[in-house]
Amino acid sequence: MAGHTSVNGADTASMANAKASSSRSPLQAAAASSEAARLLPQVLQLVQDFIASGEKPETYVAPWGSIPDFRKAVTLDLPDSVDTDASGMPDETALMDAIRLVFDHSVNPWTGRFLDKLYAATTPVGIAADLVLSAVNANAHVMSASPVLSLAEERCVEGLCEVFGFTDKKPDGLTMPGGSAANTLAVQTALANVFPPFRTQGVLGVVQYLADKGKAPRPLLFTSSQCHYSLDKAAISAGLGLDSVVKVACDTTGRMCPKALEQALEQAVQQRTGTPFLINATSGTTVLGSFDPLPELAAVARKYGCWLHIDASWGGPIVFSHRAEYAGLMKGSQLADSITINPHKLLNVPLQCSFLLVRDADTLSANSLDAGYLFHSKDRRENAAMKTMGCGRRGDALKFWLYWVRYGKQGFGHHVDAGLQLATELVEYIRSKPELELGPLADPLFLQICFRPKQPDSADDAAHALEPEQVRVRSKGTQFVYQELKRRRMFAVDFAPLPNDIGDYIRLVVHPRTRMDDLRTLVDQVAEIGSRRLLPTNSSIHHPSFAVPNRLDPPRMYRSKRSTKQSSKLKILPEEPEDSSTGGPSGGATPLNASSPVIGAASTLSASLGGANTGGYRRNPSYSEPPAPSASLAAANANSPHHSVDDDDSSSDDAAEGEDEEAVEVYKQLAQIPEGSMRRDARRLTKRSRAKLPRVTAYSTATSYRMRELTKWLNARRSSHHTNVMTFDECLYTTYTYKHVDEARGLVPAPTSANGSGKHHSSRSKDASAKTADLLGIPELRQDAQQHDGSAGAGEREREGEGADETAAAAAAKRKRSRFAVDDVVPELFIMDYGTIVIWGMTLVEEKRFLRELRRFEVERLASEDVESEDLHWYLADYSRIYNDVITLRRGSSYMTKLSLSHALAQSTKISFFEGIIDNTIESTKDIPQSIAESGKIGMPPAEIMKQIGHLFILRMNIHLVGSIVDSPEIFWRQPDLEPLYSAARSYLEIPQRIDLLNTRVEVLQDMLQLLKDQVTSSHSEYLEIVVILLIMLEIVLGVATMLVDLYFG
Repeated sequence: MAGHTSVNGADTASMANAKASSSRSPLQAAAASSEAARLLPQVLQLVQDFIASGEKPETYVAPWGSIPDFRKAVTLDLPDSVDTDASGMPDETALMDAIRLVFDHSVNPWTGRFLDKLYAATTPVGIAADLVLSAVNANAHVMSASPVLSLAEERCVEGLCEVFGFTDKKPDGLTMPGGSAANTLAVQTALANVFPPFRTQGVLGVVQYLADKGKAPRPLLFTSSQCHYSLDKAAISAGLGLDSVVKVACDTTGRMCPKALEQALEQAVQQRTGTPFLINATSGTTVLGSFDPLPELAAVARKYGCWLHIDASWGGPIVFSHRAEYAGLMKGSQLADSITINPHKLLNVPLQCSFLLVRDADTLSANSLDAGYLFHSKDRRENAAMKTMGCGRRGDALKFWLYWVRYGKQGFGHHVDAGLQLATELVEYIRSKPELELGPLADPLFLQICFRPKQPDSADDAAHALEPEQVRVRSKGTQFVYQELKRRRMFAVDFAPLPNDIGDYIRLVVHPRTRMDDLRTLVDQVAEIGSRRLLPTNSSIHHPSFAVPNRLDPPRMYRSKRSTKQSSKLKILPEEPEDSSTGGPSGGATPLNASSPVIGAASTLSASLGGANTGGYRRNPSYSEPPAPSASLAAANANSPHHSVDDDDSSSDDAAEGEDEEAVEVYKQLAQIPEGSMRRDARRLTKRSRAKLPRVTAYSTATSYRMRELTKWLNARRSSHHTNVMTFDECLYTTYTYKHVDEARGLVPAPTSANGSGKHHSSRSKDASAKTADLLGIPELRQDAQQHDGSAGAGEREREGEGADETAAAAAAKRKRSRFAVDDVVPELFIMDYGTIVIWGMTLVEEKRFLRELRRFEVERLASEDVESEDLHWYLADYSRIYNDVITLRRGSSYMTKLSLSHALAQSTKISFFEGIIDNTIESTKDIPQSIAESGKIGMPPAEIMKQIGHLFILRMNIHLVGSIVDSPEIFWRQPDLEPLYSAARSYLEIPQRIDLLNTRVEVLQDMLQLLKDQVTSSHSEYLEIVVILLIMLEIVLGVATMLVDLYFG
C-alpha cells in the first residue's frame, strides 16, 4: 500500500507539474472554450474600437511619419517566460497590451483615406470569415481535412470561370497566396504544357527540345512595359532568367500595342533570340489602371502558338460591372489559357484571396505528383494540393464564398460601379484646379488617377514635350508633395514615374468606399502643398500650431546659474497665428478640407507630433482608447476626473499681496499678455497654486547611463510598472508607475467576472480619446478650442456691458472653464544618455525612489552634493507657454511635446552641473591673482595647475561635443515641427546665454591657468639654467684643480 500510495503521489505531482507547465504553454490547463470566452470579447472590442476610430474624420491613416522613427520607438519582445497570477494562470495583461500595440501602430484602412495600394479596408463579413478560418484551422490541401473549405473553393472557381467565359472545356482553378504566386504558377504551367520535357528535365530539357526542332533555345515571355513585376519574378523562379522577359511598348494610356507585340515576336523568331511560349496581358495595370486589348492579343497568341495568360489581379472584378463599356474591357477573356484574379483588392475581401483559373483542367496535371501518404484519390478536386507547387494551403476561398453569399454578383457590380463614378467625379474636380495637372489616364478611365502640382511655366500640353531638366524639377515637386502628405499622415498615397519619361506623379487609388469629400480634401492639400513649395524662399509662412509673440521679452541680467527664481522670465510658447480680423487663432474654425497653407502646415505638425500619449503605445489621436502601456492605465485615464487648482476670486487678486519683490515683477509683466483667459490665468497662478500642480523635474546624476542594460531592465517591468520603452536617439522614453500609486488612482485592474464575460479594463475607456487627442495642430480640434475661446471672449464682452446679463449657469460654466485642469497623471521618464533624466508627473518621494533604482546603471555617478536639478510644474490648458516656472501644455499634447521640452530641461540641468564645476574652479583659483600681485608667488603647485587645465578642457569638450548641449538633438532634424517648442524652452531657460557665459568664463580661466603654466614653465626653465651654470662652474673648478695637481705633483 505504501508503494502504491507513493506511486499515486508521484502521479499526482506529475499531473500538478504538467498542469502548471500547461498554464504557461499552448497546452490547455482549462477548456479552450473558457479561455475563448475570456479573451475573444476583449479582442473583438478592440477590433470594434479600431474600426470606429477609422470612421472619425480626424483619425490619422498612418501612426508614424517614417519607418526609421517607428523602428526606434517600437520594440517587440520575445520573453523566455511569462508572469502568472495567483492561480498559476498566465497574466493576460501582456497579451492584451501586445494586441493593443498592433492596433495602435498599424495603418488604419477604415479611414477610407488609405489610397496608397490596390487594396483597402475589408468589411465585417471579411473579419468574420477570417475568424471562422482561424477557428476551423484546416489545411485545404485535401478535401478530407477541409470538406467545406474545399467545396467552397471548388464552387468559387466554377463561378469565376463562368463569369470569364471558360465554358468550352472543363475549366479548373485554385486559390493562391497572392497574385504574384498565381502568375508564377501560370508561367510554370505554361512551360510544362508548351514544352513537355520541362516537367521532368527542367530548362535543360526545354533547350534540347527546341534545338531538336531547329528553334532558338531560349523560351521567351512577352508582356507589356506596364505589367506587374511579378512576371519578372516568375521568370526567375522558373529558371528562365530576366533575359527571357521581353517588354512590349504601350500606347499613351498604358495599353500594350498589338502591333508592337507582333513586331517583337517576329523579331525574336527571325533573329533567333528565342522562342516565344507565353504572352501576358494585363487587365488593370498597377500605375494607370489600363486594360490590354484581349481579342487582338489572343489572335496574336494563336498565330505564334503561345499560351495566353491574363493578369487580372486588379482589374478582373470589372467583369461584374453593370456598365457595358466597362464589363466589355474583359471581352476576349474566354480566349485565354489562364487568368489571375485577386478578390482581396477591388472587392475588399480580406488579404489574401487570389485565384488562378485555367480554361482546361488537364493543363494543371503538369504540376501533379503522387504522394501516397496524402493523396488517396485521383480526383484533383479532392486533392487541391496536387494542382500547385505547395502543400499547406489556407482555405482563402471561404472568404470569397461568404462575400458572394452576402452580396451576390449584383452587389459586386454595384461596388465596382460606385468606384468608377467616384473616379470620374474626382478627375473633373482635379481639372477644375488650375494649379494641378493630370497625368495620362486609362481609356476608359479606371480607378487610378495620377496628377501633380503644375509648375508656373506649364502649358496644357507641356507634359508631352518636357526637357530633362523640367522632368527633374517636376518630379522633385511631386516627391515633395508625397513626403509632406506622408508627414501629415491624414492621407496615404504613392507616387510613380509615368510612361514616356514625363516624370513622377502622385498616384492615388480610388476605392469604392472612399468618401468624395475626403478625395476633394486630398486634392486641395496637394494643391496647397505644391503652391507653398513654389513660394519665394524668403516668404513667411506661419507655423501651423503656434504663433511667435509679436514682440520679444525685455532683456534682463543673466545669472550664471539658473535657479527657480526665474519668475520674472516670461516665455509664451508658440501658439496659433493671430488673425487680425477676428482676434483669434487664424484658421481655428477652418474645416479640414480648406485649401490654405495654415491648414496644410497644421496637418504636417500633427503628423510629426503623433497622437495623444500618456502611456507610450498610442499615436492615433482619435482612437477610442487613450494611449497607455496597459489596459489598467487606459481604463484609469478614461475615468479619471480633472483636478483643479483653486481659482476662486481671492486667489486671483489677494494672492499677489505678500509675494516677494521678484514675484511682484511678474505681475508687472502681465501687460505683455493679451487681455482674456491667459491673463486671468496668469494672475491666478500663485506660489500656493503652483504647489498643487504636477511636477516636472530634471536631474543630472552621472556622466552617462548604460542605456542598453537600462532598456532591458525597463522592458522587464512592463507588467509591474507599466513601462513602455521607446528610443529617440540619445533619449529613452517610458512610462513608469508604482503599485501604491496605481491603487490610489484606481489603476489596478478590476477582476474579470466569474462567468468569464466581464469586460477587462477596456469598457470604461471609450470616451477618453477626446481628453487625450492631440490638439496640437489638428484643425478640427483647434476649431473646438477656438469656439471655447470665443465663449470666453463673449464673457469678457458681457462684463463690459456689450451683451446680455449672464445667467447663473453661464457664470458657473465660465468659472469652470477658467480653472487650471490637470488630467490624472501617468508618470513619464525621459532618460538622456549623457547622465540626465527628466521626470514628468511623479511626486518627490517617487522621484527619489526611482533615482535610487537608477544608480545601478550610472557611469561615474556624481556625489549627492554635485547632483543638479531643475524643478518646474505643469498643467493643461487651451494654449502653450512657459511662465513663472510653470509649463502650460495644450490639452491632449503628446509625449513628443514633452520630449521636446525635456531635451531643453535636460540640457539646462547638465549646464548647471558644468556651471558648478566652473564655480568650484573659480573658488579654488580666485586668490591666485591677488597672491601674485602681493608676493609675486603663485601659491599653487604646478601639478594642481595642470589638473585644473585638464578639468577645463574636459568641461569644454563636454559642453560642445557630448549630449547635444550646444547642437539641437537629432530628432529635430527629422521632425523640424517639434523644434519651436524646444527653442522656446531653451530661450526660457536661457541656455544660449549660459553657454556663451560658460565659454567666456572657461576662456578666462584657461587664459589665467595658461599664464600660470607659462610662469611655472618659465620658473622651471630659469631653475634649469642656474643648474646648468653651476654644473659648468663645477666643471671649470674641477678642471682647474686637475691642472694644479698635475703641475705641483706631477
